[in-house]
Amino acid sequence: MSDRFRRFERAQWPNANVRREAPVILRLGDRTLYGRLDVVVETPEAIVIIDHKSLPGGRAQWLDQARKNAGQLKTYGDAVRAATSPSKPVRKALHLPIAGEILFVE
Repeated sequence: MSDRFRRFERAQWPNANVRREAPVILRLGDRTLYGRLDVVVETPEAIVIIDHKSLPGGRAQWLDQARKNAGQLKTYGDAVRAATSPSKPVRKALHLPIAGEILFVE
């Protein structure tokens, strides 16, 4: 699964700066949220956050999984946007390693 993901990553973003398990901190009012981003891919055009999710189900369950994790990905995107250039788009995706799929979440 890891090899398949790395091949996808290199093919999709061949010259990108890739960070794994990148720490992230975001202040929201009086709260501070801490997390780790599974994969952050930075290209000259965009930043892509990829979160690994083990999902043994089939294609019919993928949309529900994307909906369940949309809030977490949005928060991660907000944290990355706050720490980088606000003009660079931040894309978010789920990697479903069991299925071998990447779902981009908007």
